[in-house]
Amino acid sequence: MFYTLAIVLKEPILLSMISATAIITGSILGATCSWIVTKKSLIKNEEIQTKLAKETREFQDHKEVEIVKDNAAIIRLDICTVLFQSIKTLRISGDQREKLYTIPMNHDYSRAVASLQKNFELRELSYIYQLYGIIEKLNYDIKNLKYFNEEDYKLIIRDYEILLQSLYGDNYKEILKLNIKDISYEELWNNEYIKIGYKNVLGKLNKVCDLGSL
Repeated sequence: MFYTLAIVLKEPILLSMISATAIITGSILGATCSWIVTKKSLIKNEEIQTKLAKETREFQDHKEVEIVKDNAAIIRLDICTVLFQSIKTLRISGDQREKLYTIPMNHDYSRAVASLQKNFELRELSYIYQLYGIIEKLNYDIKNLKYFNEEDYKLIIRDYEILLQSLYGDNYKEILKLNIKDISYEELWNNEYIKIGYKNVLGKLNKVCDLGSL
């Protein structure tokens, strides 16, 4: 009788233990599964974030390259324009004041030049700044030209000469012998007459325009 009673008394305890064990086991399994799912989710999120960060950097790098290329192209166009106009004006004999006009240029050139700092040394950028300084002086003198004032006209002609002398030195007279209708912009900088410093800078500028980087 006592044995039977003991069994009867132990059954609820046993059932409680089994139930508790099942609950604990279930909780452990649930927690483990939840941890695994959470870990996989975190890993996936990290992969996504890494991919997004990489794509963002690539986009920003590409955008920066395009900005540099655009600025280099604008600078090249400004230099090309003033070179051809200088040669054209100085080649033609006689009074040219009726044909004088300001040189089109990027008025925000300082920002454009500064964007090239990763591609050029500071000394090389100064070459470009010097040209823009002469162009600004030239445009100022043209805008303030008094038509019948001979000194004003001579000053403008001298501005054109100074610009060509800055690039070619004493060889600028050889450049004036060229027929601008038959030559390209590249022939104006890739030759034996131009100063080596400007030759290197304008050559670099060409590469940046074409490739976006050196």
